[in-house]
Amino acid sequence: MKRFAILVLSLIALAAPAAAVAREDGLEDGPYLMAQSGDFVPLEDILAELRNQYSGHQLSVSGPVPQDGGYVYRIKWLTEDGAVLYVVADAETGSILSVEGE
Repeated sequence: MKRFAILVLSLIALAAPAAAVAREDGLEDGPYLMAQSGDFVPLEDILAELRNQYSGHQLSVSGPVPQDGGYVYRIKWLTEDGAVLYVVADAETGSILSVEGE
């Protein structure tokens, strides 16, 4: 059992640097690289806007994820009065595209 654990940890340690090299070399395309280069509005800016409009806090966030040729954040939001909102925000402009559950 000990040998198995050492083997698994060794494999994980070997895989992690390879993934990092791929990102630095530009071989991996997608949201990770775009977020690192500043192409997306910071999630905190969008959450601040939601706090201003709806009060409350985030329950979960996914994204940026591809949608209709761009990228969006999908945010599950709990208002102070207990309503759950499902928000889609444009990750490139910060615009709130839709709010369901109001």
